[in-house]
Amino acid sequence: MQEILPKLCDFHEEDVFRDDTRNLFFQCITKSLHSLYPKLDKCDFNTLGVPLHEKWPQTLLRLKSIVNVEIRKNSLARYKTSQLSNDKFSEPFIKMSALVIYIVS
Repeated sequence: MQEILPKLCDFHEEDVFRDDTRNLFFQCITKSLHSLYPKLDKCDFNTLGVPLHEKWPQTLLRLKSIVNVEIRKNSLARYKTSQLSNDKFSEPFIKMSALVIYIVS
């Protein structure tokens, strides 16, 4: 997982994902982070014996920047159309972004 997530982040930066693929990407990140940090719900950041690669903190920062990009992109679209009833943030994105920000902070 620690080798795959940086490669997936590269695809996101190229903006080749459609909305359905993007949601799958968010779900994969959420499940991957939960599997790496199984006791996050108890504020335990222990990886249960899985050694973290030296570049893992950089990957987390990239994920955080992806969250920021998504928020900016969707906020601009929401602002332009002025349709506040049309929710631009999917549930998989909200779960993934909350998890990433929680781990990074």
